[in-house]
Amino acid sequence: MIDLSTTEPWDTVASGFDEFLRPAFASYASHAINLSGLVGGDRVLDIATGPGTLALQVASSASFVSALDFSPLMLERLRRNLQDAAVGNVEVVLGDAQALPFADCSFDYAFSMFGLMFCPDRAAAFREMRRVLRPGGTGVVTSWTKRTQIPLMDLIARVVSARNPLVRDGSGESNVPTLPLENPNELRREMIEGGFRDVSVSQASFEFSYPDVATYWKANLVCSAPLSVVKRAILGESSLGQAAWQAFVAEVESDLVAELGASPIRYRWSANFARAEAS
Repeated sequence: MIDLSTTEPWDTVASGFDEFLRPAFASYASHAINLSGLVGGDRVLDIATGPGTLALQVASSASFVSALDFSPLMLERLRRNLQDAAVGNVEVVLGDAQALPFADCSFDYAFSMFGLMFCPDRAAAFREMRRVLRPGGTGVVTSWTKRTQIPLMDLIARVVSARNPLVRDGSGESNVPTLPLENPNELRREMIEGGFRDVSVSQASFEFSYPDVATYWKANLVCSAPLSVVKRAILGESSLGQAAWQAFVAEVESDLVAELGASPIRYRWSANFARAEAS
């Protein structure tokens, strides 16, 4: 199992995440803001903000935004982005989603875009989100759907697993785990147990394109936290070190080209969007 609950994988990919995934995830952030019903003038919390995909968008409507993440290097990217965009109403906060450093009832809206799903203690994270919202405040949480609904993500996960012996189980079979909160019913249940009411879960997907598979794979190498964990494991376990990692990179790219060809690719990422009110 790939552990994404520590800061190291996210610090490692902060620059690539900002370059490739922040613009790619902008559509999801916009959809989440629209779904929330936020009009303007409210206090907003963005949990696991990363380089600020949602925080930067919502700042134009909110009176004040607290953007929290546990990765110092992600927050460095956010500070640069805020400066470049001349945004002055966003507070950058280093902190843990499972123990938010805010008083009760501090916010009108709280969001977590593909972040809370990786918390080791999600129950605590949901309770904390509820705690810092005023009664009747709105929470929006997103997670990826099942990999079978995101074919390209599924293909990469299977190819990476097949090529990397460090993620095989005891039987020798590749071990591709399910995604956290991929099941809409699970997402709904956990929000209710965290103290939310009127929970509704919907799905939305957005299309992306790359000129070829090789370009897409190279982007993944610098922006994917799971791949940064795989890289660290391969470098640490192999006496060949960097050579083993380069061989792995080449083999995966070859497998992807064999599956998809060398022509331009278009794909859609599907996500769950849960909206609820703090009870």
